[in-house]
Amino acid sequence: MPNDKHKSQMVDEENPEWTDEMFSRATRVEDSSLPEAFKAQVRRGRPPEINRKLPISIRLSVDVVEFFKASGKGWQTRMDAVLKEYVSKHH
Repeated sequence: MPNDKHKSQMVDEENPEWTDEMFSRATRVEDSSLPEAFKAQVRRGRPPEINRKLPISIRLSVDVVEFFKASGKGWQTRMDAVLKEYVSKHH
């Protein structure tokens, strides 16, 4: 947090700190008068995926894991693709 010595250097002229007089003149905006874009709920974090993935714990053969890891970043996605292909052929 800045000390008082530097506080005057950090004033934002376009957005000054509100005074008591400004607060007394302020009016409440009702939700019904807001544009639709402002009514949307603000979501934080990663957007939900259409094709969600379920985190699990699984025991696999060392050679299988090493094979996929050796292919570099995204090895779990490639492993998932192989399993999806198997499921589509055997379902």
